[in-house]
Amino acid sequence: IKDYSSEIVDNSFIVPKSRKEIVKKGINYGFDFDFESSLGILIPQMENCIRELAGICGESKYKLGDDFIESANGLEYLLKKGNILEQSIDEDTYFGICAIFLSDYGLNYRNEFAHGLIESFNNFAGLYVWWYCLYLITLYS
Repeated sequence: IKDYSSEIVDNSFIVPKSRKEIVKKGINYGFDFDFESSLGILIPQMENCIRELAGICGESKYKLGDDFIESANGLEYLLKKGNILEQSIDEDTYFGICAIFLSDYGLNYRNEFAHGLIESFNNFAGLYVWWYCLYLITLYS
């Protein structure tokens, strides 16, 4: 699949055109089993990909604050039970996204990564998160 990963990213409609090269780099680090580098790139990019997916499903990607400053909706909002994304994608994919990137009952890898709580990237959890990022990009190609 490594030979096709560039094409998969190019064809994925959840990866914005301006971010395709950096996502390819993150995916390729994973094929080399360098999950520290791979996930350092992919975790923030996947948050944006999930935001793109929510936008495609009809959810607003941005919110206007009381101070009239626009900011991106976070995953907490986009993945909230009952939101458009949950209603628009299959249940297993929704559960996987929540478990890996948000839920206290799952890996919550995004939070663990952001706060420096991961001790070893080269373990099965790192491999699984990398694989799931590749799966999502492939699923929406």
